[in-house]
Amino acid sequence: MATRWGIVGAGKISNDFVTALQISPEHHQVIAVASQDRTKAEEFAARLSISHAYGSYHELSGSPDIDVVYIGNLNPDHFPTAKLMLEAGKHVLCEKPMCISLEETEKLIEIAQSNKKFLMEALWSRFFPAYFHLRDSLDNGVIGQPTTVEVSFGFQLQGAERVVKKALGGGVTYDMGIYPIHLASLVFKGAKPKRIVATGHLNSEGTDDKVIVALDYGEGKMASLIYSSDCSMHNSAVIAGKNQFIRILPSFHAPTELQTPTGILEFPLPENNGKFCYPNSQGLLYEADEVRRCLQEGLTESPYMPLEESKVFAYIIEEIRRQIGA
Repeated sequence: MATRWGIVGAGKISNDFVTALQISPEHHQVIAVASQDRTKAEEFAARLSISHAYGSYHELSGSPDIDVVYIGNLNPDHFPTAKLMLEAGKHVLCEKPMCISLEETEKLIEIAQSNKKFLMEALWSRFFPAYFHLRDSLDNGVIGQPTTVEVSFGFQLQGAERVVKKALGGGVTYDMGIYPIHLASLVFKGAKPKRIVATGHLNSEGTDDKVIVALDYGEGKMASLIYSSDCSMHNSAVIAGKNQFIRILPSFHAPTELQTPTGILEFPLPENNGKFCYPNSQGLLYEADEVRRCLQEGLTESPYMPLEESKVFAYIIEEIRRQIGA
């Protein structure tokens, strides 16, 4: 039986998530979409052949035909919407960042655990085959003990209000910074950095648009991260050991190639005929398949994107923003 999804939010990321699910209709079925604008929900449903469209999140939360809800609305709305769905008995996949503070993140996890429901931050990068190969390579000592992570990540996004406007939960750290942060966390096994040093630039709205971060994990393990929403960068990452390195080729957050000590490995995306808003969005299917696997096995969190690590992300993001005054 296919996993039955409800979709919160009718924007571009929700479009891509639903389109990715439609690659595998035997495993995933989208039952309904909800937006605070009913007309927008109806247009979204008609375009993507979804049978139900709701003009409120409460309506969707009451549907008995939905197993799990994907939350793709604006960042400040993640916590109240996820809370609503969890308390209504739905499992939740919440778009990154899970919440806009550590306090909210901890509270949401408590709500999921008390209701015995699945919750996962939708950090889709984690589930790309290239990242599974990277994890296996590190575990098998291909480059020795990893000591350094270096990431450069930038796109011109100054026309995107959700990134620019403070009232919409904007800021490059929320929108893009979590990708370099997650990679450092993956390499260093979810550890909390012993020291964080950040500097950045704020736009006229008071949101961050360019940030440089150093994460010190102790024992010589460090990450150097730069990310920007006001310029394009090379969008690759390097994980280095004492004598060897692995490079995640562009774009490192949704990769199809790794440069390893033995050569370049390719990881093709699923074939599809859908229309996506963002590059490589077919890869959103990978995180949906992980949710399905976890639900089938009765798990309330993914071992590959554990809730404790989402707390670490929230802690790092909060400290970066504090240091740069965002």
